[in-house]
Order: sequence, then structure tokens, then C-alpha cells
Amino acid sequence: TARSRLAVVAAEGKIYAIGGENTAGVTDEMAVYDPASNGWLPGPRKPTPVANVSAVTLNGRIYVPGGSTATGGVTNVLEVYDVAAGAWRAAAQLPRPVAGYALAAVDGKVYLFGGWDGQQYRAETYIYDPAGEAWTEGVPLPAPRAFAAAAALDKRIFVAGGFDGQAEMSEVLDYNTAAGPADATPWSLHSPLSQPRGGLGLAVVGTRLYAVGGGWQSNLAYSEQYDSRLDAWSKFGTPIVGHWRNLGLAAWDGRLYAVGGWSGAYLDTHEQYQALLRQLLPIGGSSR
Repeated sequence: TARSRLAVVAAEGKIYAIGGENTAGVTDEMAVYDPASNGWLPGPRKPTPVANVSAVTLNGRIYVPGGSTATGGVTNVLEVYDVAAGAWRAAAQLPRPVAGYALAAVDGKVYLFGGWDGQQYRAETYIYDPAGEAWTEGVPLPAPRAFAAAAALDKRIFVAGGFDGQAEMSEVLDYNTAAGPADATPWSLHSPLSQPRGGLGLAVVGTRLYAVGGGWQSNLAYSEQYDSRLDAWSKFGTPIVGHWRNLGLAAWDGRLYAVGGWSGAYLDTHEQYQALLRQLLPIGGSSR
């Protein structure tokens, strides 16, 4: 089904599209894509229908916190899908209801940044430890925002773009999860996106970040990739020109999978981008 504001994540070799909204409203649907067969199948429905969500995977489980509800509110539920068991369960609730956040996972923990609580934009950082089934508070963003995107590269989580209630943002920060008490702040500033993006997708392949979509107030003519060694962004193509926001983006096996979103209407789009190319070169010995 065509939908926007959904969570898309790669887990155990498949791509999962969870929740979101469509012409009928907020949905509990989960669809599962198998790259091997190039086909979608329905999965178990999420117990709480939500939109404006993201998801991460840890140890064969998919974590989907918070989100906007079918009644127009915002929830603090955390629901976890066990891929092997094919079942959902509830876990420790967020400290506050929040939707439209940025989400990533590092070293077995889930990191949530910013978002919208139904009344205002937030700057908080929340960290979830599945081992202890508990949320703790990290160092907040320098300024509130929602509809940013996050992706983990080594021990750092990059947070890019977003919307602050007035305009789309081009700011790119990273949160050093290995920072200790002696560090003044875990946040560092990087080269900004070449144009502001709200409701974008962000994913990592190799040593590069890939920013796709995010046209909210502005029209987009390209996607962007970030070289972490050079601290520089460069352009690459986009399958949708103009507005393309609140899509889901996941990376798996050197490829990006961009699913759904909004571009004047709800999209059932599923686009794949080959971000990493592998070539086998023959190696032969010299003869005399």
C-alpha cells in the first residue's frame, strides 16, 4: 500500500516497512521485502498503529519507539518485533511521548534524538538499553528539531537535516557514543548538507553516509553522499525530483532501499540504489 511517515529497516537479510499513514489514516501494517525473490509479503501487524516513526535492529529484534497515533496524539510506547519468532511485544516506555525523531543504534543500545511531542519540537536525547529494559537521558541536541535522520558510523551517530517549526535544516552533527565524563560535549559539527532537508532518509554504506529525499518546503533535484574521511558532501541521483519527504530508507548488502513517502500523494515507490560495487579481478602469475 502507498504510505508515508513509516519506519523502514533492514533485518536478517530482509527489508521491513512498518506503520506510517495512508489515505485511510495511521496504519499498523508491516510489509516484508525479500531481495532474493524481489517480492513483498505481509508481516504481523504492529500492536499500536503509528506514524512518524523510525526503527533500528539489534540482535534479531526490531525496535520501534513512540510515534503519532490514529487519534492524532503522540505515544510513548516501545514495541519490539522478534524476527525469528515472528511476534511483537511491548517494552519499557519512553520517558515522554515523541514522534518524528531521529533514531540509530550503536553497541547494543538505541539512541533517539529530538522529535515532536504533540505541542512542541524537542531537543532531548534518550538512550535505551535492552539488557536493562530502561531508558536514560543523554546530552540533548544543540537546538530542537523533528524529522531529522540519524545513522551510525563507527562509534558516532550522525544526525542530519530536520525541521524546527520554521524551516528545513541543513545542519549535520555527530554524537560520540564513546565520549566520557571529561568531554565537554559528545556533539561535533560537520559540513552541512548542500541544501536543507526535512523528512529525509539517512543510511550508511561502507564509510559513507547517504541522504535521500527530504523535500519539505524546497524542491530537490538530487540526493547527497558524505565522505567521512574528507568531511565533504557530493551529489548523486534521485528517482523523484521535487518534493519527496517522510520516506523510509535502509541499507543492506551495499544497496540502499528507499520506500514510500509523499510527493503530492502517498507513494508506493520502492527504489534501489547500488551504493557499493564489488568486482572480482583475475589474479594470474607471470610465465616465461
